[in-house]
Amino acid sequence: MASNNEKMSGLNVVVVAAKGIVFEGSAHSVIVPGKNGILGIYPGHTKLMSLLKAGNIEIRKGKESVEEIPIASGLVQINRESIDILINEK
Repeated sequence: MASNNEKMSGLNVVVVAAKGIVFEGSAHSVIVPGKNGILGIYPGHTKLMSLLKAGNIEIRKGKESVEEIPIASGLVQINRESIDILINEK
């Protein structure tokens, strides 16, 4: 289990498509359309890899700051403080 300091530090997020980097920055949380359901990712999350289905990636940078990225499919790799997402754009 992550300490309180880890949970508060934020996530380093990189979203990459065939054309290049779509998003690179820090986030409070990320929501992705996993193949078997929606995944909510916060700092300290267990390491995980998952296929993604069509939908929207939501990158939450603050209470009212949300960036949405529509995708056709993809792959997410989650580490305790970073998320790498490869996508096929819609």
